Amino acid sequence: MKYRIGILILLYSLFFAFNTSFANYIDNLQSGWTLYGKTELIPKSSKSIKLKKSINNNLQSNLRKKILSGNKVVLLAKNNTILAEYYGIPESKTPGGNSISKSVVSLIIGKALCSGLIDINKKSEFYSKDLKNTSWGNATIEQLLKMSSGAYSSPSNLYGHRSINMQKELSSAIKGKSSKSVVKILKSVDEKKFDAGEKFNYSNADTLALGLVIKSVYGKEVHEIVKLIWEETGSNYDAFWLKNHLNETMSYMGLAANPKDWILLGNYVIKNLKKDNCFGKYLKKASNTQIRFNSFSDNRNYGYQMWTDCGLGSGAFCFVGALGQLLLIEPKTNMVLYVHSISRKWGGINHWDNYFFEAIKTIKN
Repeated sequence: MKYRIGILILLYSLFFAFNTSFANYIDNLQSGWTLYGKTELIPKSSKSIKLKKSINNNLQSNLRKKILSGNKVVLLAKNNTILAEYYGIPESKTPGGNSISKSVVSLIIGKALCSGLIDINKKSEFYSKDLKNTSWGNATIEQLLKMSSGAYSSPSNLYGHRSINMQKELSSAIKGKSSKSVVKILKSVDEKKFDAGEKFNYSNADTLALGLVIKSVYGKEVHEIVKLIWEETGSNYDAFWLKNHLNETMSYMGLAANPKDWILLGNYVIKNLKKDNCFGKYLKKASNTQIRFNSFSDNRNYGYQMWTDCGLGSGAFCFVGALGQLLLIEPKTNMVLYVHSISRKWGGINHWDNYFFEAIKTIKN
């Protein structure tokens, strides 16, 4: 009897600890990592763009039908007008984007290219000495953008990490704990598995390597350079980017922003990719398929740190993050869908692209 009681107490303790830990993670995620992590404040724009609101009853009704328990924020907008919305958390929150951040790193690379600081056809070790003699250093910047460094093969359940140890080392920043430097972590997982450019492999390390290139050419961390883009988006709220204890940017997952500012980021991308200048041409390539990955059910193919073919043939592309973070962008109609979730069962793009497609048809009519 005592044995059974002991087992029950142990199981309850483990259950309680797990749920408490997850709850703390969610609180931290929705607070822009500021509760436990070390973050860099990214100031709101000095020329903020105020979103208007014109709720479409049909779109609002259909959106409500799509809400799952894990969905906490959903915003649908066209240009600078919100057409449908759902908030399950306070509107002032700054949800972490997780791997949406990778696509923002791509924007910075595009800016560096158009400023003449880099040539994406050159090997990354040309710019970052830290990457010399690594798979990432041997890959061109474009190959890193396409997630094809060849460094390792990542199991699907580890979300771009090579191993559990790599995941623990990097995620320690979320808890504000110390770990190895980004360079040491990269070198410890470099298997030189494939030739650079040979195949797509979703890899957090490829984005971290791009962060090191950015640091080398600008002389500043990613979390400093992104402030220039945040100013241009017309953001209304301060954002945050997670850093480790060495002040290094967690470039693969660390950006957190208010939902309305995620919409403004989508608008910013649409506006710029329609321009016939260097940055516009880069964004056109970045948001169109550069390498195929047909085996992944939710996200179709890949551009430059952006998922492509995201909207039922509508030409949409998307920025995607773990636990259901989504920024779905459709340049032809200037529509943007943002989803913040706290569940792996959030529905994925296969859950939302039908709604998005129907919304596009509704607005056209």
